[in-house]
Amino acid sequence: MKKYITEFSGTLFLVILIGYSLAVRPDLAFLSIGLGLSVLVYAGYGLSGAHYNPAVTLAMLWRRKIDRETAVVYMMCQLAGAVAGNALLKLTGDSFHLQPDPASNVFGVLGVEMAFTGLLVWVIQLVATSPKTRGNRYYGLAIGSSIGLGIFLGGSVSGGAFNPAVGLGPLLLELEHVSLLHCWYYIIGPVAGGYLAVLSYRWIFPRE
Repeated sequence: MKKYITEFSGTLFLVILIGYSLAVRPDLAFLSIGLGLSVLVYAGYGLSGAHYNPAVTLAMLWRRKIDRETAVVYMMCQLAGAVAGNALLKLTGDSFHLQPDPASNVFGVLGVEMAFTGLLVWVIQLVATSPKTRGNRYYGLAIGSSIGLGIFLGGSVSGGAFNPAVGLGPLLLELEHVSLLHCWYYIIGPVAGGYLAVLSYRWIFPRE
């Protein structure tokens, strides 16, 4: 049960962190979100693996690091945490929902979501799950930095979700204000990026 609570609360705090970062200093949001994710990863890694992201959970399932039942419950907790996080933001007068730049085309948005989710999953595999780097102390900073980099370089194109729970969860409380037509970007892009990262890792390290 502790690992499920960790995934729920970690995703909840991640959404709150994103919401306040965008509200207070959107120009520096990539820094605060990256550092905040690093803190959350260090806090929850020993309990649940600190996924906070369905794309990461699916990648760990494909890597056989977790079983199918655990993966399903993780993803449910992550989505619930994202919804709860935005609900708390709304209570304080803030909320957010990510959406792509209207000037960006479909392939650009999908490409950004795939590329930087792939980078995230690639980094996680190398610094947090690989026997070659086991026991290091920099894994949280590396993971948070990959998200910060993605937001800095690609946030203006796709919205910078790189996480289906963050991309979709807050929308469930904003249905009267937003269009759902772009929601599939935040499912297809991150899941495809994570899968490609797993394939790449297996190709480079086949014995693992």
